[in-house]
Amino acid sequence: MSLVRKEYPYCTMYGIHVAGGAIVSCENVQVSLVFDDQAAAAPAPEQFDRKWQLLEAFCTRMGSGRLAELKFGDAKPMAARTDEGARRFMRFKEKEPAPGQR
Repeated sequence: MSLVRKEYPYCTMYGIHVAGGAIVSCENVQVSLVFDDQAAAAPAPEQFDRKWQLLEAFCTRMGSGRLAELKFGDAKPMAARTDEGARRFMRFKEKEPAPGQR
């Protein structure tokens, strides 16, 4: 989380290796350009928020294996693909309650 926050807040990681329920490495990182100087100059404080919790739970369920792609936005996990031919899964998006169920 600290590495993503400091060096890769907007990026896509490819070939992510998961072992024992934790991310241990990735094969490639594609950094996205940020056009807002203020966002790049003053990073937000570290927070282990809901999206990071969902990524951690996903990796724990996965156990060991490989993710084809993992996207980060504003230093938070946003979407993952399990293999090159698979569709993207928005697993890290918080589900909003249905209307009338608040």
